[in-house]
Amino acid sequence: MPECIVCLEPKAASDFPTKPLTVTCEHPPSTCLGCIRIAIAVNLDTKPLSRIACPECEEILSPEAIQRYADDVARQKYNDMVIRQALEGFEGFIWCASGCGSGQIHDGGVDQPIVKCNSCGGQTCFQHRSLWHSGVSCEEWDLIRSFPTPSTVDGGPSGGGILDRIRRTREIQASEEIIGKISKRCPGCARSIEKNGGW
Repeated sequence: MPECIVCLEPKAASDFPTKPLTVTCEHPPSTCLGCIRIAIAVNLDTKPLSRIACPECEEILSPEAIQRYADDVARQKYNDMVIRQALEGFEGFIWCASGCGSGQIHDGGVDQPIVKCNSCGGQTCFQHRSLWHSGVSCEEWDLIRSFPTPSTVDGGPSGGGILDRIRRTREIQASEEIIGKISKRCPGCARSIEKNGGW
């Protein structure tokens, strides 16, 4: 009885493929069908779809070979991964970050970053591919995420918190815009002044 080169168990001839797994394999099949099924399942968890290979020589398996030799669970997983990869190839496609498993095309792109899921109603940020960061813009969210600890966001021990600083920055910018519109620089001291009466 032939022996599988992976599990080293003696097997019946019917426990081996009748032909090489790929058209480029240059060896007779020496891995049993059970070990091939396990190899495909493990590769689906550890490699990109385009790198699923023969367990003996690392020649890439065709989609037909994967369908032929994978078990039902791995076959379904492979089909789901192929569909997911195809959908992600469409421009503007985004998965719902709420975890409902639904996805859709979003025509607004980053100019209109809030994506409302057609299935569950959850909101996803198109730019960050995460749940919508309510109350802050994408730029502000990037700033928040650049700080290493949650305490800098909620005003903890680091003092003030990012959200407070963002609000203060907005207020200062708004004040500066108003001052720029209604005042001019004093020729003597260069401070912003507003004429509200007099000659």
